[in-house]
Amino acid sequence: MTEIRDIILELQSYGLRSNLEISGRKGGAGPSEGITILTMKDGEEIPVNIPFYSHYVAGSPYELIKEGDDLKILKNGEETGLKVRLRKEPNYYNFKTDEGIPLWKIALLHGKDCIGTTIFQRCLYFGKEEGCKFCGIELSLNNGKTVPYKKPEDIYLASKLASQIDNVKHITITTGTQRDRKNEVLSLAKAGHFAKKAGLDVHIQFSPLDDLKIFDEIKDMGVDTLGIHIESLDEDVLRKISPHKADIGLKNFLKNWEKGVDLFGWGQVSSFLLIGFGEDVKKTIDGIKLLCSTGVFPFVIPFRPIPGTSLYGKLMPPPPEFIKIIYEEAVEIMSLFKLSPRNFKAGCVRCGACSAIRFFAEK
Repeated sequence: MTEIRDIILELQSYGLRSNLEISGRKGGAGPSEGITILTMKDGEEIPVNIPFYSHYVAGSPYELIKEGDDLKILKNGEETGLKVRLRKEPNYYNFKTDEGIPLWKIALLHGKDCIGTTIFQRCLYFGKEEGCKFCGIELSLNNGKTVPYKKPEDIYLASKLASQIDNVKHITITTGTQRDRKNEVLSLAKAGHFAKKAGLDVHIQFSPLDDLKIFDEIKDMGVDTLGIHIESLDEDVLRKISPHKADIGLKNFLKNWEKGVDLFGWGQVSSFLLIGFGEDVKKTIDGIKLLCSTGVFPFVIPFRPIPGTSLYGKLMPPPPEFIKIIYEEAVEIMSLFKLSPRNFKAGCVRCGACSAIRFFAEK
């Protein structure tokens, strides 16, 4: 019988097709296209985000069907045995801010018990040569699915209601890069402070800073974990997919990672590693060793094309056989440096829905 981790691995590369009416994400910051299902592993319900809207999904061997009250995932018409249910829309989506903005435009439910928000929904580099070619941060704004800036008070309201009526436990707060980097990052931390008052654990994400003293300020504001994402550990690939981050350089990423780990603790800083752009395996594994030796969690994610993101929206995710090599190498290194997704206090690593690394780390 096929292991659950291998089914998840293939689903995140091939996608899941279905004739059922299902809501999901079609844009936003980072790799964000797809739907979330919940499946059982060792008696625990685990969220998994799967491609659903992209062009290649129509050719997937996997199909979601409904038989009576049960949902089943088939592969080439045969039952996989994977027990799943669709995540329900949260109740806090039915509420609005004082200005009449629906709370789903302020923060979206991610995974099972995490909400995510992008404070500044515009990026200095979006659509420019220096920008991240895979990102759809402004697509949801242009489609009327969100607002340009989320006020801390509105983050508080969304966090409080999500916590109280939907059992949400933590929040991921990200942003597009702004000209005023200090204000950008302190705005993330301020929003996190409000979410913390509402009862949530807090994760914020930003690009490396020149002024490392800002780390002390955001720590004092109640932030629990950080995401400082390099995207690729193959310099040639990074130059291709995110010229701006390539210009920042590994040395500056390393300074920020080390400062973050020093303040927030071993395994409480993460970095997205997008796999599927032709990266060199050895360079990637060597980079993962560097991350882990620094105390940074390598959050390995298969590249997810977002419809509407120029040429990159038409590409394909990596073959499951390739991403599996990276997962297996990564979890072995993580084990040596005592890094576990279960120990991460808040954010993408704790949620885990966009990666299968948890299924490989917890065999």
